[in-house]
Amino acid sequence: MLGKGKTPQQMYSPETAIDKTVAQNILFLHAFSGCDTTSALYGHDKLKLIKTLQQHASLKTTVRVFKDENAEPDVIAEAGLRFFEELYG
Repeated sequence: MLGKGKTPQQMYSPETAIDKTVAQNILFLHAFSGCDTTSALYGHDKLKLIKTLQQHASLKTTVRVFKDENAEPDVIAEAGLRFFEELYG
């Protein structure tokens, strides 16, 4: 039994600490929601992007394009526009 204010040491991994959809797309979400090299999207924080990706199953397929090192630039642009359409309605 632990004393007051003491918590057990826990190990976390992306598969257990956060939703699997988020874990699999963490780099995409980080880049689109603002990071050191990109600006954040107006009026949308990281949580909004996460919820959008979780709520629209078809977007999971769409964002896979960003992981494909052989994807054509126009296919990547189309995937980005599709994500923006869902995000902004």
